Amino acid sequence: MLEKESKLTDALAKAETANEAKSNFLSNMSHEIRTPMNGVISGLNLLMSTTDEAEKNELTSAALSSAHTLLNIINDILDFSKLEAGQLSIQPAPFLLARTLRDTQVLMQSVAAERRNRIILDSPSDCDAWLVADEVRLRQVINNLVGNALKFTENGTITIAARIKPVDGKRNLVIRVRDTGIGISPEDIDRLFKRFSQLDHNRKFKKAGGTGLGLAISQQIVELMGGKIGVESVQGEGSTFWFRVPVGAHVAVAPEESADWSKMPAKEANILLAEDMPINQMLITKMLKMLGHKVVLAE
Repeated sequence: MLEKESKLTDALAKAETANEAKSNFLSNMSHEIRTPMNGVISGLNLLMSTTDEAEKNELTSAALSSAHTLLNIINDILDFSKLEAGQLSIQPAPFLLARTLRDTQVLMQSVAAERRNRIILDSPSDCDAWLVADEVRLRQVINNLVGNALKFTENGTITIAARIKPVDGKRNLVIRVRDTGIGISPEDIDRLFKRFSQLDHNRKFKKAGGTGLGLAISQQIVELMGGKIGVESVQGEGSTFWFRVPVGAHVAVAPEESADWSKMPAKEANILLAEDMPINQMLITKMLKMLGHKVVLAE
């Protein structure tokens, strides 16, 4: 009887903790969504009231940056919902790892520059080969880890190291993202990959924001791909997030057999646009017409 009561008490305590975590998460989300949304609205309002070209460019850039931040938050929430519902699927296809890593470096370079950081690639020649895996999800995990490293590093270095190694008889891609940031305490490491969890870093770094879902999503994606993820850290010295996933080998198509789409001339197309939101109708129609296409709207 006592054992049953103890189990029931434990279950109730866990349920209360989970509900509290979700409540805190929803509270954080309202703040995280409002902040970039205010940036978009304020930037556009100011843009409408200025005639100075330099100021227009600055305000446009600020509004666009806030919009991208908002989109990243929404993407995190949608991905997490799909993972929770078991609806996120892995779709392996051939890809060039070296290009994926370079794209990540270029994508994150502007954010790194704002915090006076450098992003370094460390990958041997065997990482120039074609591999088979879900490149979209791999990019997502790498971007999450690099973005996380950038948040808590100032005037430092983030190194993306890639290796191809055998693990349990299978060919694995091993990615390590090392930073020279503030590091993580041993007690916080246990909370890192938990859902709805954000670490209480010092006030200097709280402005970095975030949904607290990135690492939880990364862990679930890596496990869905049959891999493993982890972290090593020393407070005040930095952290190393790593993951490994099995990958296949692929023989690339010879250049003469593949089409170079970049050299093909753009052709005018007749496009039927199906969209029910008036603002989207206007914006998409204008973009398509700027590209030289004819647009017919189906509301």
